[in-house]
Amino acid sequence: MKKPAFLIVALSLAPVTADAQQGTLLVANHKDATVTLIDLTSLAVVATLPTAAAPSDIVVSANGLWAAISNLGDSRPGQSLTLVDIAGRRIERQVDLDTYTRPFGLAGFSDNRSILAVAMDQGALLSINVHRGRVKEIARTWQKQTVRVATAANSERAFVTNLGSGTVSAIHLGKGAKMADLKVGREPDGIAVSPDGRNVWVATRGDDRIAVLNSVSLDRIATMRTGRMPRQIAFTPDGRHALVANSGSDDLWIYFVPDLKPTLKVSFKADNNRRANPVDVAVHPDGGYAVVANAGLDQVSIIDTQSWKTRYQISTGQHPTSVAFSPVRAAPDQP
Repeated sequence: MKKPAFLIVALSLAPVTADAQQGTLLVANHKDATVTLIDLTSLAVVATLPTAAAPSDIVVSANGLWAAISNLGDSRPGQSLTLVDIAGRRIERQVDLDTYTRPFGLAGFSDNRSILAVAMDQGALLSINVHRGRVKEIARTWQKQTVRVATAANSERAFVTNLGSGTVSAIHLGKGAKMADLKVGREPDGIAVSPDGRNVWVATRGDDRIAVLNSVSLDRIATMRTGRMPRQIAFTPDGRHALVANSGSDDLWIYFVPDLKPTLKVSFKADNNRRANPVDVAVHPDGGYAVVANAGLDQVSIIDTQSWKTRYQISTGQHPTSVAFSPVRAAPDQP
């Protein structure tokens, strides 16, 4: 099998002056049990707020005013989400999940009130009104190690990865029922739906592959190689590129979506014998920048999506595991 050709870009550790960007970058720090808020205009860390143990995923509301963070827990299973008021730079509340434990993957709705959350211990997909604290079970996967969820805009389908079963469960949100379990490969983890809603991309970290599914027929369209231990996937807003963070090979693979081929690889440099361990990636709403959480270096890398070069590196808390953008600015204090 012919290997794809790559342009390999080694990221410089020296930050450069960036064009002013509006909004806030949120970073969940797994070991610190904190969330870092970074103002994109000044590049300043404007707040570090407490979560509960082991914050693992972030979802930002459609209007950008708030974010919810899943708290996985440690030796004691987590049972909460942390709700962040972004402009106010404060924790609004902890949302109790009642009997559901070890929340992990999150996805948002357009109503600015509710989110989807995966409860790992129960293998359940939940709908949560984060402001009223209402928790409703939609469906169970009855699979092993259900971890992440993704949805398409204007669709009643959700797609959930089951790490221990090697499957993706398709769930009908309106009917509250599982439609199918789809075999995709070993240890499926990260998942994303293309901006046009047509395709579902799944990172199978156990065999270093990307599986692409049709979101309607549920047929597999393609299987592609990637770096070692792919962890998460993000699309540019125009849908032309998909970005895959590979924690095992310390790189980010860029795919040209129309051709279903990888065309670019961005390599992250180790620091003082520490591996970069990139575990998450997100793209700014304007499409100009992507951010990668380098858990091993306790920092995020922000990358220009035109040149695919680093623009700056920002230190975070310990072991950043999830990143998300909000168009709302958490502004620094005025002098």
